[in-house]
Amino acid sequence: MKKTLLSLVSLAMALLLVAGCSSSKKSEKQVHIGILQYVEHESLTAARKGFENELKDQGYIDGKNIKIDYQNAQGDQSNLQTISTSLLSKNDLVLGIATPAAQSLVNLSTDTPILFTAITDPVSAKLVKSMDKVGGLATGTSDRVSAKKQVALLKKVMPNLKKVGIMYTTNERNSEIQVQEAEEAFKEAEEDFLVELLTPLRELEALLQNQ
Repeated sequence: MKKTLLSLVSLAMALLLVAGCSSSKKSEKQVHIGILQYVEHESLTAARKGFENELKDQGYIDGKNIKIDYQNAQGDQSNLQTISTSLLSKNDLVLGIATPAAQSLVNLSTDTPILFTAITDPVSAKLVKSMDKVGGLATGTSDRVSAKKQVALLKKVMPNLKKVGIMYTTNERNSEIQVQEAEEAFKEAEEDFLVELLTPLRELEALLQNQ
């Protein structure tokens, strides 16, 4: 986690240098960094706070040599465009946390560098052309975890497991990718797993009742 945050901050500083942001949109003494978080969630908030703390550890202090403008879309897609436009107009660099936030920023930015984090597949989300040669104005980190390793661990911890429910969000690209990879991993496993995909909470409750 520490290594990922350090990489993200290093990318942030590199983008600012490449973009020639020594003359900030708001002040020559402070670099303005916008942060757009898609929704209030423990893991996303941890990513944001980790980014801010790593900036501080590297000598970038909010209110001193940088100014952080944090906005949360509260999971409302209709808020994303308005917030994104505002952040892009006022900041030298903007961090998008979670796929919808990053996509909104990338789609609207014409000259402001974009960082992203808490993204499973930046290429599939059309944030970058590839992770090796990103192209465009955006770069960042991926939180992708091997589905095969997770299935292997599950088999080790629960060797008698036969039925698995996967709850996911249908309108979130990260969830769709992880579900696809999980299904493939279960199919490749030597055991005959019954995998059920669950979207509404009531489907999960029904599955638990039938155990």
